[in-house]
Amino acid sequence: MLLAGKTSIQKTHYDILSVKEDSVHDEIRASYRAAVLDTHPDKLQGRFEVLEHYQNLQERFLQVQKAWEILGDPKSRAIYDNELQALRQDSEIADDVKMEEMTVEDYGDVVELFYHCRCGDYFSINSVELTEMGFSFKGQGRKNSWTNDSTLASVVLPCGSCSLKIRLVIDTSDSAQLTEEPIWTTRAISLYVTKLVSFIYFVINVEHIYHVILVLGGCRLMPSCVSKWVPMPLYA
Repeated sequence: MLLAGKTSIQKTHYDILSVKEDSVHDEIRASYRAAVLDTHPDKLQGRFEVLEHYQNLQERFLQVQKAWEILGDPKSRAIYDNELQALRQDSEIADDVKMEEMTVEDYGDVVELFYHCRCGDYFSINSVELTEMGFSFKGQGRKNSWTNDSTLASVVLPCGSCSLKIRLVIDTSDSAQLTEEPIWTTRAISLYVTKLVSFIYFVINVEHIYHVILVLGGCRLMPSCVSKWVPMPLYA
């Protein structure tokens, strides 16, 4: 299970080694050895990869080493498991949401999945983040499917505005079929209405300011029309 902060998805040590949290020591060690061979920076020796690729590989290698350092020792693993449990209990999970309940918006290179929060904002995650978790994306017309190649079972997503979170539950035994929203999406309509209301509020305030200026500039209000803000010359 991954935990999502306000701006990023945090992988657990189990996610880094691609093992389940109830895996035995031998399974973790075997996965660690495979991960070391796959992420060791020496793999790039004599090749002309860009510096960024090398840095990413080195970062992943250090993450693998750190994960094994924690999970390879029974005592440190037990402490880490307790910390994970406490962190999850602290999370305010508003609801469990299935992948097919998410709404999809396709921006070309990136597909965004989002779910409405009761505060008016959204819980969201995109295809880049899901791909990093071990999911492959297949698009067909307005239908999108996700297939799971990892041990990931769920991910906690925060709301963009309030403190609520949802748990995105991912069925590892089947691929989720997601229907893309039309261009004029529900979220787009919501944002448009919000901007329209703000504009109207601004116009109303501007009108009030105009009347205040008239009063301060030498006008008075008719007693019978105070509520209607009808200006009359002070020296009629």
